[in-house]
Amino acid sequence: TILGIVIPALLFYFGSTFIWPNAFAQAFTPFGKIAGYAGALYGTMQISGGAAIGGIMSNLPDSNQVPLSLVFIFALLCAWIVYETIFQ
Repeated sequence: TILGIVIPALLFYFGSTFIWPNAFAQAFTPFGKIAGYAGALYGTMQISGGAAIGGIMSNLPDSNQVPLSLVFIFALLCAWIVYETIFQ
């Protein structure tokens, strides 16, 4: 059903709007003089993570939307755990 895609996507995007800006600000706090290098590394890590998740998704079965929704939920939980573990 459509709820199998919409609800996990909403949870993912709702959670990421709180986590990513805070993680971005926290990531650059100790690197005031080299913020450009830190920003480049941060961007590279985001793109690499997206590429890795895209590669994983391309190998999952596409008979229904459950694998996609599970990846959304897993990515949200990983981001939240990393933020809570490192920055709190």
